[in-house]
Amino acid sequence: MMEKQLAKKVCFIIIIFWASCYLQSYVLFASDIQLYSSASSASADPNLQYEPTKELWALVSTLRQLQTDYYEKQALHKDKIQQIRDISQKLQADVEEIKSRENQIDKNLSEIQSDIQNLQIENEKNKSTESSALKTLEQFAAEQTEKIKDGIPYRKSDRLSRLNGISVAGQSSQGASVTEIFGRIWNFSQEELRIARSGETFTDQVDMGKGRLQYARLFRVGHQFLGYVTEQDGQTGIWTEGAGWEKAKGPIADSVKEAIEILDGTNVPKYVQLPIKMGPVNTQTKTEGNKK
Repeated sequence: MMEKQLAKKVCFIIIIFWASCYLQSYVLFASDIQLYSSASSASADPNLQYEPTKELWALVSTLRQLQTDYYEKQALHKDKIQQIRDISQKLQADVEEIKSRENQIDKNLSEIQSDIQNLQIENEKNKSTESSALKTLEQFAAEQTEKIKDGIPYRKSDRLSRLNGISVAGQSSQGASVTEIFGRIWNFSQEELRIARSGETFTDQVDMGKGRLQYARLFRVGHQFLGYVTEQDGQTGIWTEGAGWEKAKGPIADSVKEAIEILDGTNVPKYVQLPIKMGPVNTQTKTEGNKK
């Protein structure tokens, strides 16, 4: 739009310029004719002198002013054209820079999209691995729950709570992540390993049968041995896998009392014979058999 206006102005100035040139030529030509006529008259009348008319000089002055204005405007137009060229070159450089940035952004976007696709693939793999790990952890928790229920009656509620994440209110945690479940099972395993390689004595109530409970001093060795001596009448008993609590008599009763004394620190450490069930175990299946 600006170029069209500029072209119109240039055309107008050119027309004025040609008109002024034409008028100037005409004036000069008219002046020559008048001078020639004056000269002729002067030759006829020596006392007669030529004087240009006011209108002719006014026209010449106007044409000269137009010519001066034309050159001034032309100089201004040249300056403006040069400014426009400079701005155009700067804008062209800006356009090239923007195109370069656009290409770099497109490249970065392509890389980001590729990374997103790779992350989506990895995410699917992680979900598959997470699902498999969750299934394994749940299977392990179910197996250990059964072993705790069938094993020695030693702090079963605490151990099951640690394994299955049962809250104080007795409600199992739902919607736990694999990380939380793994952390819980890890803590459970660490505690079970501590129990397996340790022994202790403690006081608790023992079921004497028919709903009768008595306080007794109990001892534990790993996950294998659990025995008691009642505080009231000194009865002894030992827990047997598959049978539960059984009263101990003779040498077994003496071994239970000696074990409690050794763990309490009231007797010197020594070997104590206690019954234990042993048998071959297939690590891929369940226990094939037991013998006493």
